[in-house]
Amino acid sequence: MKELLRQLCWLAAFPFGSKRHARTRNAGFGQADAARLRAGPSRPAPGEGPRRWLVLGYAAIGDAVFLLPALRRLRRLFPDARITFLANRSPITLELIPAAGVADEVELAECEGVDEGARRALNERLVAEGFDGVFLSLSSPAQFFRETIASATVRVGHCTRLAAPPGLGLAARAAWLGKRVLVTGEFGRRLLLNRKAWVGPGPEQAVGRNLKLIEALGGPPEEVPAGLVPVPPRARALAEEALGPAAGPPWVGVHLGAPGNPYRKIWPPARFGRLCRRLRDETGARCFLVGGAEEAPAVEAAREAARWEIPSWVGRCGLIESFALIGRCALFLSNDTGLAKAAMAMAVPTVTLWGPTDPVELGRWDRGDHLDIRLGLGCSPCVRLGMPWPLQGIHYGDCGHHRCLSSLDEDEVFAAVIGRYGALLGSAGAV
Repeated sequence: MKELLRQLCWLAAFPFGSKRHARTRNAGFGQADAARLRAGPSRPAPGEGPRRWLVLGYAAIGDAVFLLPALRRLRRLFPDARITFLANRSPITLELIPAAGVADEVELAECEGVDEGARRALNERLVAEGFDGVFLSLSSPAQFFRETIASATVRVGHCTRLAAPPGLGLAARAAWLGKRVLVTGEFGRRLLLNRKAWVGPGPEQAVGRNLKLIEALGGPPEEVPAGLVPVPPRARALAEEALGPAAGPPWVGVHLGAPGNPYRKIWPPARFGRLCRRLRDETGARCFLVGGAEEAPAVEAAREAARWEIPSWVGRCGLIESFALIGRCALFLSNDTGLAKAAMAMAVPTVTLWGPTDPVELGRWDRGDHLDIRLGLGCSPCVRLGMPWPLQGIHYGDCGHHRCLSSLDEDEVFAAVIGRYGALLGSAGAV
């Protein structure tokens, strides 16, 4: 409620129609340019458009991987512009974005858990830098950067049509609307953005949704290019040293995920451990674990259940090096995590286990071969509909049963994997 009141107060006070705002919005921009913007989206000619772009990023690995195609097209659409990617300190800002070559520079900024004074100070600094284009996805916290967005001439981002998916009860509809208003700042987005990429109320695959941002700028539709995830020679060499020559039984990479994930989308690591043991014993596949240092407790739980010291590079290499290890896999197994998205982007056959989150929005796309495993309970996926506080049936932090993952056992997963990829793994039980 506090956040809703804050947004409403700001929207009432912000001088969108005033001469001061017009001067801010059009500073350094001629009358002809302003008229062209008012005329609506059109494909920019070479040399036209913003000269300094600010991409309001998000530090989650999966979100960043699914944003890469749009960022590459932004780079091609404005080849002479300077692009700055802004997000908090993470492997995304420190490794992925610099290696991908989609931005000229990266700025680090914390936008969660900071007070109003720090928020204003950051926005004042960004406004002073003189960005004339701002680019934000649905995951970007638009309400945090409202002054920065308002100061730019071209402001492109997602807006959601506020029609809840059919079939929801009253509480679920209220939560769905609340999530759009409070989390994505929908009202503020509609007033701030002058290049709107509209998304519907239902699930939409994130890569295609992000490419709508380029269409809102007048960019032409194109095929998603290969090689989205950067794997430089140094990282490839590390993977070669770690895993050895390509000859031999197939490698199966496994990402356990971080314990305590706020969306509770993590399958128990002990079950992953038993699954790895069965894959080794019944197919001869070589399994290994990959992930961040915070996942070390999950590694121990998986090894204990497997009764086997599963090879692990968890916490022992960086994000780009993890991509190189995944690239060597015949198959990759994971929860709904960013490394699963990277495997998909590299066209590595990927098995994803789904619980509270939505495979339509966050799962397969048109690259490679994927297998989604989920029980299909009526309350799943609840994250897309719910909020992280109790409302009947949609409190994904503590729904009371969590059967979407707790009832999924390793026998079911093993059978599904062998049924789809048994021949790839050398199993006699393949169908």
